[in-house]
Amino acid sequence: MPADCPWRCAGGEFEGRVVYTFDKLATQLYGCVNALSIPAVGVAGVSTINIINREYPELFKHLMRERSELLLQMTHIFHSLVVV
Repeated sequence: MPADCPWRCAGGEFEGRVVYTFDKLATQLYGCVNALSIPAVGVAGVSTINIINREYPELFKHLMRERSELLLQMTHIFHSLVVV
């Protein structure tokens, strides 16, 4: 995270104030256009894999369809790691 990030913490205490909502932070500051989040819940806790890119929405959807089998495999592997 950048040093000037409004969410940084010092000594476990919240420091600063939230200036951006997540969508504004992602789109305006980092240029993210599309995102896919794969959540998993298990004994180890809650985790997520995030796939984020700057491609046009049509291209992103095409890539998701083209790689759907790989995404499904990643989801199963990720879930098995978190659940164990």
